[in-house]
Amino acid sequence: MSASLTGWTGIKRPCYVGNCDSIIEILAGEMAITRTTDPKPVIAIPGLGPCVSLIGYEPEQKYAFATHYHAWTSLSDSYGILLYNLSKYLPTKPANFEVGIIGGWDNEPSSKEIIDFFNRQLNVRKDISMNLIEEDTGGDMAVRNIAIDSRNGIKYDYDRNINPYRRGYDESQKEQLSLIPNHRAELIYRPQTLDANITYL
Repeated sequence: MSASLTGWTGIKRPCYVGNCDSIIEILAGEMAITRTTDPKPVIAIPGLGPCVSLIGYEPEQKYAFATHYHAWTSLSDSYGILLYNLSKYLPTKPANFEVGIIGGWDNEPSSKEIIDFFNRQLNVRKDISMNLIEEDTGGDMAVRNIAIDSRNGIKYDYDRNINPYRRGYDESQKEQLSLIPNHRAELIYRPQTLDANITYL
């Protein structure tokens, strides 16, 4: 399938056409960590408009993570939860992630705040380095739908309309997103398959 245009940035990605059973979707205010041997090795992040995602891939250990932060996300708390769980589940450290910052609108102050936060905090942990290899941000009302596959590190355009398991917001989630400031992003998926001969912290 031919590559499609993502947002307004000119970055072209292949479209994800794999098994939808392999996907874990993360909505606004959520995060996920997965690995190549997991039942769900693909993380999809739909609806990155003013929201921004930090997406990472560790090529040697074949781990991937993604965040979906919005205007009311407590950035420091949520990022701390991500780093703690990466440290907990990675079998080998130091780890070297290739990361991208994706999403955001030019005219939305919260987008700039999240993007600036990520750029400042990339390497606060010496044992979890994050090498920024892509920044696909901005645009006037652009919406990006992205997936990352921990089996190969490829980022895809993601059409959630073809996914029969796509998620939606229930009423409590909508209320939480609209009313609660300083919301901690929830880690909704973590590695399910771990190596028996490795002690995880």
